[in-house]
Amino acid sequence: KVTVAAQSAGLAKASDGSNEKELFDCKVMPNPANRYFNLQIESASNDKIEVHLFDMSGRLVAKMNTIKDKTFRFGEGLKPGVYMVEVRQGEQRQVIKIIKQ
Repeated sequence: KVTVAAQSAGLAKASDGSNEKELFDCKVMPNPANRYFNLQIESASNDKIEVHLFDMSGRLVAKMNTIKDKTFRFGEGLKPGVYMVEVRQGEQRQVIKIIKQ
């Protein structure tokens, strides 16, 4: 059995040389999952958020949209395997590896 802790990565970005930092933090839980995944996104921006799901061959499996500060559930119909979740908001991007059992 492979165990992967909930993955989170925050990106702090200075805008135009000021001291302002833009929050962009994504978490996927549980990971690995038997049934579905929950994606949580914290962001300082109100821009739209796109979520792309790729299989390990790079093929786009799903394209979804969500909003910040909301838990987004996905993956019920996925076959067991390893996938990459790409979360984009404006210029910010984060990729998280997930495992469906």
